[in-house]
Amino acid sequence: MKRYRIKAKQRTTTGRLEARKLRRQGLIPIEIYGEDAGNIHAYCFIGDVEKIVFTPETYLVEVLLDDKVLPTIIKDVQYHPLSDQPMHMDLQVVDDEKVVTVWVPVRLVGTAVGQRKGGRVQQMTRRVKVRGKTKDIPAVIEVPIDHLDLGKVMRAGEIQLENLTLLTPADALIVKINVPRTAKAAAASS
Repeated sequence: MKRYRIKAKQRTTTGRLEARKLRRQGLIPIEIYGEDAGNIHAYCFIGDVEKIVFTPETYLVEVLLDDKVLPTIIKDVQYHPLSDQPMHMDLQVVDDEKVVTVWVPVRLVGTAVGQRKGGRVQQMTRRVKVRGKTKDIPAVIEVPIDHLDLGKVMRAGEIQLENLTLLTPADALIVKINVPRTAKAAAASS
């Protein structure tokens, strides 16, 4: 899992009005859960949040708060309904041995046999839910598709994962190779 460090400051006031004041200043309220002292109310620069939220990878977010670094993962992000700008973020404190559940992006690797025959690759699932120790979670799960022929599919249960448990249903489609119309028409006419 890739690491990204953000600087945050603890906030003493909470509530809707305080959150709006922060957002107008280019800041975003964040909640940090799982620390021994309980929940921590903080805020950080919105640009830092956008860099880790709008990417196709999973990050371990290191929050620098009062000269202390807290390793966290993103649990939830709330977005503005019109602009899709992050409005609030929840983080969970983790360590390398702690078992966590996260969504990890899927990246297709290679060129399918069916693609060379004129078929079209259609990625059905862009991310899968996995559970495992923080140190074992990858930034991206790479799925080789070299063996897929025309009309063939790959399901989530076929993904090879080391030290991780797949929580996405095993029958969920990851990718399929669509047969071109010309091949369908030729098969129908003969």
